[in-house]
Amino acid sequence: MTTPEISLRPQLLSGTVYLLPAEGGNVGLCAGQDGAVWVDIPQAAEVARVQAGVESLAPGPLKFLVNTHAHGDHVAGNALLGEQMPIIAHTNVRKRLMADQSITVGIKTVIPAQPPVAWPRIVFDQALTLHLNGEEIRLIHFPQGHSDSDVIVWFSTANVVHVGDIFWPGMFPFVDVENGGSVEGLKQNVAKLIELLPATAQIIPGHGPVSDLTGLKAYHRMLGETTDWICKQRRANKSVENIRQAVPEEWLTWGHEFISTAAWVELVLYSYGM
Repeated sequence: MTTPEISLRPQLLSGTVYLLPAEGGNVGLCAGQDGAVWVDIPQAAEVARVQAGVESLAPGPLKFLVNTHAHGDHVAGNALLGEQMPIIAHTNVRKRLMADQSITVGIKTVIPAQPPVAWPRIVFDQALTLHLNGEEIRLIHFPQGHSDSDVIVWFSTANVVHVGDIFWPGMFPFVDVENGGSVEGLKQNVAKLIELLPATAQIIPGHGPVSDLTGLKAYHRMLGETTDWICKQRRANKSVENIRQAVPEEWLTWGHEFISTAAWVELVLYSYGM
């Protein structure tokens, strides 16, 4: 039997920016003489391992946690870390964490309300910039896409960006269509990202491997072509089950354990009111 590592090994991406591939999601990190900026923490059980991985890289006293959005697999460590460092997020993250979130389309779950210590203390509406460790860290809100609280965290000096669940490389995304998210909005947000980011940017998704602009463009093509096809089939009075069974073979590999092909069809039809 193997013993799990006590700490996560940070993977240097560029400059002072690292990836920590934690259980359940990707943690971004900017670490240096000023301190550390964490991006997301997917599970409370991972907090100690992430802290151990960060300790040697960030001797400075300043510490911040940024949430890319309000879903449980990105804020699960807030309650532990909120006592140690300020949490920064879009204003809707604070709003969402104050109450239970019910999800029945695509997946079925209830995200319970979080205790006050887990609520972000620093919130913003459109954008916020931090300057630490020689890095310009730009937080930019992308509205009504994967959720109503999405932000990207762009380490512009290092040319690395953590985009949370706006981007699922090679996978159908979950879209929180019952709580302010929109498939059409997600398509538009990904198009904006493609225009915004430099050609050589490294892109950290919320889940999956680090990607690039080529991967983001392939994802955008999938969003456009599958939603157009699904809506066209529905307008032709095809049943939901018939649509699920007839999805073009090119896109079948994008289904996965979390969001299957059938779940993606359900999300698209609900989001477009069909």
